Amino acid sequence: MIELNRLGLAQKGIAVAPTLVMMEAFTRSGQFGYKESDFPNALAAVQLLHQCGVTILAGTDANSATYVPAVGFGDTLHYEMELLTKAGMTPIEVLAAATSKSADVFGFPAGRIAPGQPATMVLVDGRPDYKITDSAKIRKIWVRGEEIL
Repeated sequence: MIELNRLGLAQKGIAVAPTLVMMEAFTRSGQFGYKESDFPNALAAVQLLHQCGVTILAGTDANSATYVPAVGFGDTLHYEMELLTKAGMTPIEVLAAATSKSADVFGFPAGRIAPGQPATMVLVDGRPDYKITDSAKIRKIWVRGEEIL
């Protein structure tokens, strides 16, 4: 931890989106010399960053490219959130990584429910604040106050 603290990532306000879904895809594909046995290193790196106070964001590197492993759009974010919990983050921390923390880092006027904010919300079955996999059990979605699903 001393080496990471010396880098000052947390103190400089640098956020990291580790894209664990993509890292897992690389280790499964064998591209660029990755091996499946390398993936625990990615989880350990995220755990160490988190322990050092670095802001972790949820992202997947979703793509339809042919030169890197394909990572699907949408559903893979829920799997990314599950992998972040495997890296030691709590479900509450992971939910913030996917919503308010990402909104703050990128300057989006969304990511939280607050007075004056547009009502963009997802209703799920279950308690993703206790069991992150419940985030994928989507029942309804509202965007700017309009129900779209």
